[in-house]
Amino acid sequence: MNKPKEKSKLRLGVSDESPFIFYSIQNILVKEFSELDIISYPVEADHLLSVIREDMPDILITDFCFNFERNDVNGVKKIEQIHKKNPALKTIIFTAQNSQAILKSILQIPVNAIVHKRDDIRDLVKAFNWVCSSNTGIYYSEQMKNLMLSAPADPAQTLLS
Repeated sequence: MNKPKEKSKLRLGVSDESPFIFYSIQNILVKEFSELDIISYPVEADHLLSVIREDMPDILITDFCFNFERNDVNGVKKIEQIHKKNPALKTIIFTAQNSQAILKSILQIPVNAIVHKRDDIRDLVKAFNWVCSSNTGIYYSEQMKNLMLSAPADPAQTLLS
């Protein structure tokens, strides 16, 4: 008798320097998605890239903060390196960043969603659904839409969601 094939869980990597953020993401998404395996990934760019190379998740949620004490690379460069070495990896940026210049730099890199840490938790769920679906373009949370729309007009940027 053949054993039924086990349904594989979607693997979500979370890279954030705050254990509270990891715990919060885990609690929010596990309630919404039962077939989800959430793993903590390192924050430092070199270590993160090494772990992704060995054990790549289906989706990565990360902030792009940088830490001078750890000699960590610039946060934007970290996201660039992740994309360059893993172009198929779906990425959600989860950040408290409010600088339009930094956010525009991030949006030059193909990411799938960007959510502000001050948004309603439903925005993270919507971003996750967006990334898991066949949608194209970038999902912007409410805070990010407002922040980007208040920036000086730039015809090269298009907001989708």
